[in-house]
Amino acid sequence: MMSAAFPTTITSSGLLVGSGHTVLGAARSDDGARALAARGIEVLRGHLTEPQTLADAARSCDGVRTAVIRLPPTVYSKDDRGFTPRLIDAARQSGVAAYIGDGANRWPAVHRLDAARFYRLALEKGSPGARYHAVGDEGVATRDIAEAIGRHLNLPIESIAAEKAGEHFGFLGMFFGIDAPASAGATRAELGWAPREPGLLAGLATDAYYAGGSKY
Repeated sequence: MMSAAFPTTITSSGLLVGSGHTVLGAARSDDGARALAARGIEVLRGHLTEPQTLADAARSCDGVRTAVIRLPPTVYSKDDRGFTPRLIDAARQSGVAAYIGDGANRWPAVHRLDAARFYRLALEKGSPGARYHAVGDEGVATRDIAEAIGRHLNLPIESIAAEKAGEHFGFLGMFFGIDAPASAGATRAELGWAPREPGLLAGLATDAYYAGGSKY
C-alpha cells in the first residue's frame, strides 16, 4: 500500500482507495472535506495560497513521485462538462451540426475511467520525471464528431468556413479547427495501460451526452 497526495479526480482517487492505497486530498471548505471523507479519502485542510502546507503533506506520502501527465482535449463520460457538450449546445442553438473546412483535422480523446486507471498506474509504476500521454482515441476526425452529433439530434451536418468558427462555436472555434493527433504508444508500453472503455464516437451514439441517459 502506498499513500498518495496529488491533483487528481474523484474517480481516480476512488480507484486508488479501492486498490488498497491511502489517498490524502486537500480541501478548502467543510463541504469539500466531507465529500472527500465520504469517499474514504483522508482530508488535508489546505489551499494553493498555502504552498508550504501542501508541500509538507506531499513529502509525508510515499507515492507523489513527480510526472507530467498530458490529457487530450476531450476527457469524456456521461458527466462530461467540457468541449463536447459545448459542441452539442452549438448544434442545438444553430440547428446545424458543424465542422470546420473539410473536417479532416483530428482530436485525441480518452474516457474518464481510462484516465483514472492511468493515474493509478502512473503512481504505481511510473518513472520519476517521466512524461506520459493518456490518450485513448489517437485522432477522431472532427467531421465524424459533427456527424455523430447530427445523427443523434436529427440535424443537418454542414461545413463552415474557418472565419465563421467563432460565430458558430464561440470560444471553442479557435480550437475545433486544430489538427492535434497524439499517440500513447510509449505510455502503454511502459505502464501496461490499455483503454477499456468505448471510444468517443461510441459515446456520442448514446443518450448520455444529450439527456443525461445511460452510462457508457
